[in-house]
Amino acid sequence: RLGELHPAAVAARFGAESLVSNDADEEGHPLVVPLKPDGSLPPLFMVHPPGGIVVCYAELARHLDCNRPLFGIRSRGLHGEEDLPASLEALAADYVAAIKATQPAGPYQVGGWSLGGVIASEVVRQLLAAGETVERLLLLDSALPAGSGETAGRTGREYGLELGLSELGDLPAAEQLPFLYD
Repeated sequence: RLGELHPAAVAARFGAESLVSNDADEEGHPLVVPLKPDGSLPPLFMVHPPGGIVVCYAELARHLDCNRPLFGIRSRGLHGEEDLPASLEALAADYVAAIKATQPAGPYQVGGWSLGGVIASEVVRQLLAAGETVERLLLLDSALPAGSGETAGRTGREYGLELGLSELGDLPAAEQLPFLYD
């Protein structure tokens, strides 16, 4: 919407590709944002960080090899009312479908920044479990939570939370936000 109101300012700040709409009625999957669609090498798919948008990868797209396409995977719920996945696994399955709609077969290159890296690691796990080839998992400033053993209950502390992620998940949504945005 900001790009519709102030296209010159948005293009100057974030690049002209940030003004490209990727609505469901256009060609391609509605979650896939073509930041650099052309090239002969396998594309790099970057999963959104917190906030769900992918314009943060526009500068990365400009610095990649001229033959390396880059597609951002945006979050659902950014444009109107959309049902959101109920779990990380369901979210990743949605993103696997989006990636495969763009590139039906591997090898795949998937990455993400911050929370996007956590989601990307689950996307890669699902691709590998389906027998697909993954050439690269790119994590930018991402900490993968420990999922088993003695650290499983303290995972949230890796993110500076005062309690584990399972304890945080047990709280009502209104009580979770102060821990995340204090």
